[in-house]
Amino acid sequence: MQLSHSVKVLILACSFLMGTTACTPLTKVQEDDRTAAKINGSWTVLWSGGAKLEGVARKPTIIFNTSDNSVSGFDGCNNYKGTYSFENGKLKAKVAATRMACANEAARAVSEQIADLFTNGAELVETSSKGGHVLLLKNSSAELRVGPSDQAQ
Repeated sequence: MQLSHSVKVLILACSFLMGTTACTPLTKVQEDDRTAAKINGSWTVLWSGGAKLEGVARKPTIIFNTSDNSVSGFDGCNNYKGTYSFENGKLKAKVAATRMACANEAARAVSEQIADLFTNGAELVETSSKGGHVLLLKNSSAELRVGPSDQAQ
């Protein structure tokens, strides 16, 4: 039996993707000491809603302090602070924020994504991308990818 060229290409592509995935495992972060400690520190938003974040003068940040379950940062428009918890495997946060006008549409969009994820809950997944550590916060209507602030460009 002879395989067509397109089938061979498909098999090679699948093999490559399986190998790549094995090198960058996804780990769901939940409320336990082993995985929750992975979120501690300052994270900068790199991607919002599936697109690279561009057009904001000051990059939005999320700062998790796992010693007291506090969260703070800048959402693209406003500074915020509060607490977070894990409920049914999802991260939720209750925060208070300043009430400044957003500088532009990109800032407003990421601000809304952060609010959605905090309010409605976010599945939190740790992985690596291009050699860097990345967290994915996602629910049915919002998605953010964040990287360590000390490594963000």
